[in-house]
Amino acid sequence: LLTAGAKKGYQAANKTSKECSVLVIGDTVLDVRAARKAGFKVLAVATGPSDVSELSASGADYVLPDLSSTRDLENILMSFESNPSPTPNRE
Repeated sequence: LLTAGAKKGYQAANKTSKECSVLVIGDTVLDVRAARKAGFKVLAVATGPSDVSELSASGADYVLPDLSSTRDLENILMSFESNPSPTPNRE
């Protein structure tokens, strides 16, 4: 599902997967695993059933307790933008 969504995004932007990067935002360990399997970086937010420590241990690139701090979110997005993960070619 994540790769299908990414493909639609590439097409909507009229770009190839090599020209784009994907950051998945999720709130469960399963979200982190799915994003990792697809080759994407992950921002995990502990607003669901998983807490910060579980999300960190699951391999998320970034973890926040919630999205209340726009500064923290902005810092993560800026960090991602300057160092995006290589996205697999899903065309």
